Amino acid sequence: MKQFRTCYVVLALQMILAWSAHAEPPADIFDANARLGRGINIGNALEAPEEGAWGVRLKVEYFTAIKKAGFDTVRLPVRWSAHAKADAPYTIDAKFAERVDWAVDQAIANGLNIIVNVHHYDEMNIHPEENLPRLEALWRQLAARYKNRPAGVYFELLNEPHDKLTETKWNAAIPQLLAVVRLPHPCVHPVAELREADRARAADPRRGPRDQRRRHHS
Repeated sequence: MKQFRTCYVVLALQMILAWSAHAEPPADIFDANARLGRGINIGNALEAPEEGAWGVRLKVEYFTAIKKAGFDTVRLPVRWSAHAKADAPYTIDAKFAERVDWAVDQAIANGLNIIVNVHHYDEMNIHPEENLPRLEALWRQLAARYKNRPAGVYFELLNEPHDKLTETKWNAAIPQLLAVVRLPHPCVHPVAELREADRARAADPRRGPRDQRRRHHS
């Protein structure tokens, strides 16, 4: 498991949050970000093709150990696309969704925030136009499923958009995805990290946008 610092860029929206386990909802985006605190990634479990395929199965003791170690947040990568129908309405497998519910329950029971994301949706990066309706449908189901959860449940719209999911296409997709999630969650706060190319550009201010785009797509 890999530790990460929950440092997100506010305007390049990839992650959005639902109401959480705190007594009061966050006052603003800065409060929401601050509440994430110290975080750790629980990887190679639910983003594998099948849980256990990469040698990791989630256990109760993972969540208790994370809390005892002083962390505030767990990030749970989930490969929803491997557990949903390929045709509309793109229904998520009920048994798999219940497994994610279990992980959410464990985080909440241990006083942890949890970030549930869409991970390894490779088709979205390769054929974004064809797969955007399916991504919207996945989030429509997830937003409805978790609408009554306490607010330490955060949503990350898509892990590391890249390849043919260009900056222009991703920026156009974000409002559509936000609208889907905000239907049951009208007060969500957008937070997020940049696309891969934009993260590199932000880390090196000497590069202009065009230089960085050429480097990423060469």
